[in-house]
Amino acid sequence: TLRRARCIITASRYTMSALPPRIRRKAIYLPENGIDPSRFKPDGRLPPSKIHPFRILFVGRLVPYKGADVVLEAVGSSPRFASAELVFVGDGPQRQQLADMAQRYGMADRVTFTGALPQEQVAEQFRRASVFAFPSIREFGGAVVMEAMACGLPPIVVDYGGPGELITPSTGRAVAMGSRAERVAQMRQHLEDLYGDLPTLDRMSDSGIRHAMTHYTWDAKANRILQAYQDVLS
Repeated sequence: TLRRARCIITASRYTMSALPPRIRRKAIYLPENGIDPSRFKPDGRLPPSKIHPFRILFVGRLVPYKGADVVLEAVGSSPRFASAELVFVGDGPQRQQLADMAQRYGMADRVTFTGALPQEQVAEQFRRASVFAFPSIREFGGAVVMEAMACGLPPIVVDYGGPGELITPSTGRAVAMGSRAERVAQMRQHLEDLYGDLPTLDRMSDSGIRHAMTHYTWDAKANRILQAYQDVLS
């Protein structure tokens, strides 16, 4: 079937790379997820450099593979973030463990757990944060990364699965897959680097908006598929 196909749409670059070279030449990459730009948009957002105090956001279920504890340890173990805020949007069985960690790091008063929120309120959280920390290690799609960029929030993700494929060097930062300690150290380094270079954070915000609105809206994806059909028919 693959040999007879004129065009193959793959939902990940990893899937594309697994195809035999002769088949891969006929493949295009199209992420499975998309964004609704009427909901996830930068309207009313301040540049990250204007947000005080520095606010680090995590959005997702509070389960181990999503990496919320990695974010909290990266922030809590750095003296650079003595006044930074950390916001967790989502809920799950790790919530009490995270609250206990925040207490041990002496930052319970700077850590907020919002619980699960409707999408409109998630979008508002994106627009009110400085950086999006999302070190999930089991994520095929990663729609939340697209949504953050569409709202102007630069993401830091693990370079594994969907999230690592959605960002570029100008829109986000990637943590190499490794041990938990290695991921904590890299997350801390990326956060510290961006905290110390707010003009770069602002440029990443602008680039992320352009990238998301150009490639990840449902209309953009539909146009890409339409172009694939037109290429085949021609």
